[in-house]
Amino acid sequence: MKKVYLQIIALLAAFSSVNAQNKAENGAVYPNPFTDRITVQLEATENPAHFMALYDVLGNEVYKQEVVTNKAGEVIIIEPGKEKALEAGVYFLKVENGENTKTYRLIHR
Repeated sequence: MKKVYLQIIALLAAFSSVNAQNKAENGAVYPNPFTDRITVQLEATENPAHFMALYDVLGNEVYKQEVVTNKAGEVIIIEPGKEKALEAGVYFLKVENGENTKTYRLIHR
């Protein structure tokens, strides 16, 4: 149990730059908490490719998707629990586009 606790502490430290408020001016992720779907509003960038990955609190990747878009603020709906059921708890959604990386803390019910 102590080992798991230390892994959780290390993961939270690694995500210290997490945007816990999920602000809309630089992209947005909602709802939070979520049940079966997550809406991701992509921020405007020069690079049209966006890569999204969802991690559990132990750092295991539980979902990934690549999206190519030329629209600023395009809204993407992802269903991370569709392929494999997710446990209730805290997850981290990492959105990368080559230029920027943002990580959002989400709660799954």
